[in-house]
Amino acid sequence: MKPICIALTNMSGIACASDRDHTIYQLSKRVPFAVAVNPDSPIPWYSIIEQFQLSGEPEESEEFSDYVTHFVAFLSSHFAEKSWSNLPADDTNVFFMGYGKEDLFPSVYDTVLKVNPDNGQFEATQIGYNKISHQESTAINHLCDIDSVSPLLFGVNNKTREALLPIYTKLFESYKDRVKNHFADTEFTSYVTQELDSHNIEDSFYQTFYNANSEVMSRTDMGLNTFSVEDLVTAVETLVNAEVRLKHLLSKGNEYPHLTKEIAVITRIEGVTWLKHSLFAL
Repeated sequence: MKPICIALTNMSGIACASDRDHTIYQLSKRVPFAVAVNPDSPIPWYSIIEQFQLSGEPEESEEFSDYVTHFVAFLSSHFAEKSWSNLPADDTNVFFMGYGKEDLFPSVYDTVLKVNPDNGQFEATQIGYNKISHQESTAINHLCDIDSVSPLLFGVNNKTREALLPIYTKLFESYKDRVKNHFADTEFTSYVTQELDSHNIEDSFYQTFYNANSEVMSRTDMGLNTFSVEDLVTAVETLVNAEVRLKHLLSKGNEYPHLTKEIAVITRIEGVTWLKHSLFAL
């Protein structure tokens, strides 16, 4: 089973949980700056982050993305293997969490880090940059697939859409045939045929699901926006545990269930605070 890591963010802060150790790291003790990585990746994140922490604190910056740029520059100058350019996105996807110097609300920078085989430098392909504000007041980020709980958060996922499109198309074609047969050999035959044939079934299908997903995400955002930090922690731990248990169930018990092992909270005042961590067991 691939690692499961989910972060929920609103104006109160960020709660991030994972079912594996060595997933969430604090990158600075002076500024609120943390990262979530895939612990199963061939990239030795533990060693890299340890060296980054020993290299000194990043300078305070008004823009949170400057901290990300600083980290990527450190990677390029100290760690880069060309073989990492061929790694799948799940192995190189990370997201950074924290605050810029003057930020009242948190930011999450979701990116794929890969080595450019031509120059041996790390490159950051931005997936999403969620700067929480009164206009965009919530964010949900995750590493690897969370197919089991994603309908609760985002509506129907891509795999479901791909599976349903052929069924939707078949039903519409059957409907077209019935309507055409009904109006066959009448004064409306040409008009009905033209109207039905001009209908783009794929566009209609995706628009229907887009509208349904937008409604689900709107309700999710509305609820998430009201959460306190404690609520964020409860929700993110529940989601990770639910995803783990559902994957275990769907694999008929073949997947070993790792329940939540790490939980970190990032806030403006307290920075990175650990609620669960592997070191606590030592």
